[in-house]
Amino acid sequence: MTKFIVSVLVLLGLAVATSLNMSAQVLPGYISYRKGNLYDPEGNLMTEATVRRYIGEQIFHETFVGARRQYRTGKTLALVGIPVLVCGVTMFVVGLNLDDDFDYDSDDYCFPSMAAGGALIAGAGGALMDVGFPLWIIGHKRLKWVVNDYNSRETSFLDRPMGVRPRPYISTASSGLGLALNF
Repeated sequence: MTKFIVSVLVLLGLAVATSLNMSAQVLPGYISYRKGNLYDPEGNLMTEATVRRYIGEQIFHETFVGARRQYRTGKTLALVGIPVLVCGVTMFVVGLNLDDDFDYDSDDYCFPSMAAGGALIAGAGGALMDVGFPLWIIGHKRLKWVVNDYNSRETSFLDRPMGVRPRPYISTASSGLGLALNF
């Protein structure tokens, strides 16, 4: 009889532990994404640990970490590239105006002109932007995919935000009118 009671208590403890573990893995409500950050259903900024609990280990490591890195790197490169480009163009224009009065035949001319330096700096700024903007955009889309993937898996049809719910509309075709659903 004692073995029976102990085995029932062990099974009951396992059931409680399993239910607690399952409740930690599946969290109700949908998460949202704004400006590179994920927010929980209450609108609070999510930490890495919270994101990992919501979306799961596999998607966290395969997609979220890389997407966040892409987003941040791209944003940094693009936002650094803009002022570098502006400074380079300014140096180039000022250098063009200054170089008109410079005596190139003198012996103390040993540095490249300000216009050439400005062109190099402007090129560097343009290169930073050329690399940064695509990374920023791709990271943004991948982060949105992570959020939409979680929301489509974990929320019921009626709990989804309006942007995720299908929208019916009536369309015309050669054979008449039709009803279509946009997801």
